[in-house]
Amino acid sequence: MGKAKSIRVSAEILSFSDFYNLCESSFKFLINNFSFKIHLKRKASGYYLIVYKNSKTALEIDFDIREQIIFISLHKLIDGKFMDYTKCINYDADAGILHFGIDDLIDLRAPDMRIEQVGYPNILSESKARSILKSYASFLKEHATQELQGSFDGDEKKGRGGAPLSMQKFDKGLTTNVGEISDIYRLDAGSTR
Repeated sequence: MGKAKSIRVSAEILSFSDFYNLCESSFKFLINNFSFKIHLKRKASGYYLIVYKNSKTALEIDFDIREQIIFISLHKLIDGKFMDYTKCINYDADAGILHFGIDDLIDLRAPDMRIEQVGYPNILSESKARSILKSYASFLKEHATQELQGSFDGDEKKGRGGAPLSMQKFDKGLTTNVGEISDIYRLDAGSTR
């Protein structure tokens, strides 16, 4: 039997310090405009995590090393603290929506926007990571200021009658929302039809 050859990866995995520096430069507006502070920096086996936090909102930026994907989530804080997500997935009857991935918000508010991730088996380069983080930061600045200020569902626009205002991705603009997005979570399980 022949010896197995080792395969040398030509691209290097993004280092924690490079990831942190990219986050710092892309999201400095959180500190300057929304009173965020860096709450946590963690390098663990399998992921890097940077958490920005102000008194009402936290922004988690995860880099999954194995999958080579960046994931960002927004968290509504209660009394300046994270909720216990083992008891409540993403909604609390009193507090409303508690957290969600930024990609879901992009689908709702900027459906034409696409942030292309690299994904395994490809290696995320520093330049691609910079591009992804800057795209997410740009989206937050333009479309998510109310969440950055702590309002996750209270300021949603009420529905209206009449012709649709825009061409929605899923239905070509043929539906009109009535009520708030958070109302769906207040319904009993059998009441959604």
